[in-house]
Amino acid sequence: MIKLIIFDYDGVIADSFPLRYAIFKRICPALGKRCPPTMEGLKGIWGDHAGETLKRLGCSPDEIARGTNRFKEELDRAAVPLFAGIQQVLETLAQSHVLVLLTANKESRIKTHLKDNDLEKYFTKIVGNETLFTAEFKIKKEEKIVALLKEMRANPHETLFIADRDIDRRDARQAGIPDGHIILTDYGYGHTKRQLWRIDTPEHILRVIREIETEPSRRTQQNGREQ
Repeated sequence: MIKLIIFDYDGVIADSFPLRYAIFKRICPALGKRCPPTMEGLKGIWGDHAGETLKRLGCSPDEIARGTNRFKEELDRAAVPLFAGIQQVLETLAQSHVLVLLTANKESRIKTHLKDNDLEKYFTKIVGNETLFTAEFKIKKEEKIVALLKEMRANPHETLFIADRDIDRRDARQAGIPDGHIILTDYGYGHTKRQLWRIDTPEHILRVIREIETEPSRRTQQNGREQ
């Protein structure tokens, strides 16, 4: 039985990558760098944070600092759209599960976005990262997952982790969550590992969760073999 569902924010709830791409198209020329000509191209080199992505584009430490500051400033001013249908998904799941949000994004920013979109009420707890775009959060993310499991009194086999990137899968695995309980969306920032299922819209999340809860043992084993 699934008791706890941990959601990522960017690429699962918020359709934020088009905004990040638009900001990078403005930042790169100002730094004398060439931004990838397509959004998919930027997804292909996107790192754990904006600073890492700027480094991959050949920026110097000073350019990374300037670019990151501008990126944060523009992101703070922007309105981030939600994926269509995600509110209905959260509303449905919150009726029968405990929902928690775990994000590498700035916690105060995310809480404001959730409140503005009337989504905050669906989450029992929201955990973000106030020191934005540093490596610190990713190093400790699996520890945050473990702490959430303890706080919510749920073991890994009673937990689902919904995110969108390979590094999210890695962190969830290190926290002890089974492969078959890790769901990566195909509409988010992008991942490379095959899954038993495709998640092309938020509504597909509900279908997959029903399958996992109906046949948990078989699904967990099969999804592990698909990777």
